[in-house]
Amino acid sequence: MISRTPQHSPRPDKGFTLIELIAVIIILGILAAVITPKYFDMTTKAQSAAYKSALSEAGARVSLAYATYIAETNLKPSSLSDLANATLLGGTDLSAVNVGDYDVSYTQSGLTINMVLNSPGKIDQLSTGTTPWPQ
Repeated sequence: MISRTPQHSPRPDKGFTLIELIAVIIILGILAAVITPKYFDMTTKAQSAAYKSALSEAGARVSLAYATYIAETNLKPSSLSDLANATLLGGTDLSAVNVGDYDVSYTQSGLTINMVLNSPGKIDQLSTGTTPWPQ
């Protein structure tokens, strides 16, 4: 009897070759180089949009308090102190009205709205805008 040794088919290699790994690393590097600047740009745009939204809300609060004062008293407010009791402006202290992540202060010279970013351990003066007092 003739004994035959079984022919073993060659086992396929398991794992990745060095060339495949380098190709994947290069592709990931290119993606990171393209995506990272866009991510930071989106972050800046989001912060800008939040700031503009808070500034708009601060102005809208003054307009609404002004209109409410006229509707309730049938008189035009002569100064910002007339609007200080309006709950829309945050009560009698107009130096630190909270609007989301921002603190807003109102002053009478014209009508000045100061925006300050209010985050723990970091307070940044962002902007000051002045508009004429409504006539």
